[in-house]
Amino acid sequence: MLQPMSLIIVIDPGHGGENEGGKTDNYTEKELTLKVAEAMKAQLEKYDDVKVYLTRDSDADVAIADRLSFANEVHADFYVSLHFNMSVEHDIYGFEVWLPSRSDLYNRAYPFAALIHEDYTSGTFDLFPRGIKTRLGNNGDYYGVIRHGTEYGIPAVIVEHAHMDQANDNWIIPPDNLDQSLYVLGVRDAENLAKAFHLTSTALGRDYSNLETPVGTASGIIAPDETPPEFCRISLLETNAEEETIRLLLEAEDKDSFITYYKISTDGGETWSELFGYSRTAWNHSEPSMEITLKVPADRDLDVIAVVMNSFDKASESNHLSVSAFGLPEPEETGEEEEAEEVSEAAGPEKDTESSETDEDETAVIASADEKTERSTGENSFPEAEKGASEGETGSVFRVPDLYQELDLSKTGELLDTASSNDLFYAGTFAAIALLFLILILTVFGVIIGRRAERRRRRKRAGTAGSGRAYDRRETVRPDKRMTSGRRNDATDWNDEDVGPDADDWL
Repeated sequence: MLQPMSLIIVIDPGHGGENEGGKTDNYTEKELTLKVAEAMKAQLEKYDDVKVYLTRDSDADVAIADRLSFANEVHADFYVSLHFNMSVEHDIYGFEVWLPSRSDLYNRAYPFAALIHEDYTSGTFDLFPRGIKTRLGNNGDYYGVIRHGTEYGIPAVIVEHAHMDQANDNWIIPPDNLDQSLYVLGVRDAENLAKAFHLTSTALGRDYSNLETPVGTASGIIAPDETPPEFCRISLLETNAEEETIRLLLEAEDKDSFITYYKISTDGGETWSELFGYSRTAWNHSEPSMEITLKVPADRDLDVIAVVMNSFDKASESNHLSVSAFGLPEPEETGEEEEAEEVSEAAGPEKDTESSETDEDETAVIASADEKTERSTGENSFPEAEKGASEGETGSVFRVPDLYQELDLSKTGELLDTASSNDLFYAGTFAAIALLFLILILTVFGVIIGRRAERRRRRKRAGTAGSGRAYDRRETVRPDKRMTSGRRNDATDWNDEDVGPDADDWL
């Protein structure tokens, strides 16, 4: 533990100037990081014997090397770079902390990173934890902030607070109350850092000097988990035809990290649900299994697959689980219905009327069921996971249910069925048109070939019949007359090669 007077903290608001960082319709990362950094600095300065610096206090683009050079000049004991995240597919959510891979620096930074995870996954925050991580590049640590910090012997960390492009995280930074939310993030970052360094504050009346905090015990180089989860399996527990649901058991394991997300497909991988949080008992410990209930179309066969991801976003796919269509149960007939049916049969002419009324009633029931399905599969086709378990309960505590989750996949199946029907219709139409066009071309070529053959036969017969006279005329006609005739008078004046194109040839 560092002595109070020796503690110098450098806070780095990520990006700045032309380097805006991530950007969405509602957020620009460089603006968010500066506001969090200002709140964090103000809160830390309320603690005794602490000196705090910012790498930038305005919208300036400062090179990473210059930021760490500044930290070295002021003899920083700790360097924290603040960021917000985005993903390529816009499907990832949650927060994470990146540490140096060198064990001595990793262990010095670990208490702060672990306290961040404990704090952000409890109480009013309840954010989704993605873990404490390292990432290696060709020349040591991948991230320049951490790599340059290592060169100076400064433990530098990166805090990715949330994903700006994901609705699961946007609630923590709501656009309509953004400044207040960013202020809260900055204060909580500062409090966790104060706890990690066992600080005291006369102004706030707080004393963390005897607080028990997590301890880093790593050795050597801490490499990231580059392998996918070792195990992923899905099995069928129950089908419910009346509710049109299936209950599944999802099992997964990753020995080098832990399982973070899963997603489900009911059509063999053609379409997928969104990512859901896999059940965990602690931020860094996932359960060996969890139960999932799916709302599915009951009138079609299913090919169910699951994919699980670990904290480094490495994925493993499960086995294929075939579930036959189980349909809807037939309604049970009561004694009153049987009696009404007998009366209807005895009534004779009124039978058609009653049948018509029954059809209308059935139509109303079907319409009501369709409306219910639309409501259950509308904006939340895959409902947001429930809040975590209360204190003392087992299961996940990170916006996912306790070892159980219910998903509605019925609308996905309907959309796929419609898409498949449309594809078949267009493919059939195209094939019919192509066949008609081919028949037309073959007919035209057949006519052309037939006419040309007939003409050749006529010429051959004409040449055989008048070959003697033609020879005599060629011998007796004067050359000057032939040259001035301007045309050929005998069929034998043309051979097959001389026949030029005419209307028949270009049908």
